[in-house]
Amino acid sequence: MATSPAAQTRVGFVAGRRVGSAVTRNRAKRLMREAARDLLPEVAPGKDIVFVAHRAMARARKPEALDAMEGLLRRAGLMGERR
Repeated sequence: MATSPAAQTRVGFVAGRRVGSAVTRNRAKRLMREAARDLLPEVAPGKDIVFVAHRAMARARKPEALDAMEGLLRRAGLMGERR
């Protein structure tokens, strides 16, 4: 996480070869991208965030990805407390 010169929060997604084949890596990144769309309105503006997929993300469903990413953002102090 870094401070962005723009007022808008930017998000990046990375999945290395250890995650699986190209199809599996792309699925993991699509899943993280979709979860980030739901979480982005609650994230503090002006940050650069990079999510790195692990093997478990390749087998995850959207609710699991959403919970994992929300937990990471809260731990980083980028989101408020749970509603």
